[in-house]
Amino acid sequence: MRIVVTGGAIIRDSNGRVLLQQRSDYGDWGLPGGGMNPGETISRDNDTRSY
Repeated sequence: MRIVVTGGAIIRDSNGRVLLQQRSDYGDWGLPGGGMNPGETISRDNDTRSY
């Protein structure tokens, strides 16, 4: 069994709208996120995804 740690973020603009992304695998919409690298912090992961 392989354990995958994931992270996600709620990103709002100045009007309070929330950023969503459409998944490439089955088309659902959701918050930006995904698998994290070993040793990566949640803060660093969110910085990478929101760049």
